[in-house]
Amino acid sequence: MDYGKYIMLKDGYTPILFPCHLTHSDVAKGFGGPDSIFSAGFFEVGAKPDKDDLDNISVSVFGKSVSLKLISTPNDSFFIKKLLRKQNVF
Repeated sequence: MDYGKYIMLKDGYTPILFPCHLTHSDVAKGFGGPDSIFSAGFFEVGAKPDKDDLDNISVSVFGKSVSLKLISTPNDSFFIKKLLRKQNVF
């Protein structure tokens, strides 16, 4: 399993993924600041057993950003998974 942090831009469809040693607010500055962020939290990526195709990706979101005072939302995992597939990460 891999972990990281993310922010979801206000358009509600664009996740920005980054390592845990960075703060949500510092990353948000590069994308228009806190007012341009819809949700934020942590994500976990894994693989479902016994699958050989792209549907083996498992993404879950959890927690919140203390620095932005935003929470993760259940729909965020869908867009993170979509981004990872598009980038051929899995």
